[in-house]
Amino acid sequence: AAMVFALDCADAGAEVVETLADALTLPETPIPLKIARLFLVSDILHNSTAPVRNASRYRGRFEAVLPAVFESLQEAYRCCETRMSQEALRRHVLRVLRCWREKYVFSDDYLNGLQATFLAPPGTTPESLAAANPIKAGELAALSIEELERKCRVNGLSTKGDREACITRLLALDAYLNAGNDRGTGPMPLAPATTPLFAAPPATAAADTAHIDAPAAGAGAGAGDTVMAEAV
Repeated sequence: AAMVFALDCADAGAEVVETLADALTLPETPIPLKIARLFLVSDILHNSTAPVRNASRYRGRFEAVLPAVFESLQEAYRCCETRMSQEALRRHVLRVLRCWREKYVFSDDYLNGLQATFLAPPGTTPESLAAANPIKAGELAALSIEELERKCRVNGLSTKGDREACITRLLALDAYLNAGNDRGTGPMPLAPATTPLFAAPPATAAADTAHIDAPAAGAGAGAGDTVMAEAV
């Protein structure tokens, strides 16, 4: 019903997206409710190809806010009070990302950034990231703030904060990608700032609408739920 309401109100899509983004980033929102709202976002995205006026605009509007949403989800993941709720959040977030990748909802580069943000290890500092990759840090430091923000947007990263914040996010993403490549399972390197936002045409058939089944809360996160780029 909520997804149908969103499509019916596609003319006010900006307000719908803003409301959902705000709801997803509220720290006090219980984990099951965050998961339900993320599923609603996924349903709207998969139905944004419906022949409804302005429905197609949902994709671009969600694309602009999802990096901040995933930063909030990562914070919620770190602050979960129980291992059960933490594993439930991880399992469902990775499942949504896998579904978006399979249906070409967003580019792989963009989804890699969302995934890297959510799975970011705790305790990482800007200094440690720069020390681990001084060449990349120097390359990014030479870019203008506009170029850094463009790289962040293409790669699914938030642009909030100053240039140092953008550099830190890009270095963290590069570390995530390289860590995966060391295991032979990682995604491709950072996309250039000029890479198109969509790597492949989106699904257009109604049959492609994805409904993500939510397993019983508390089930452990299986190895199959880990989504490492092309392994998805």
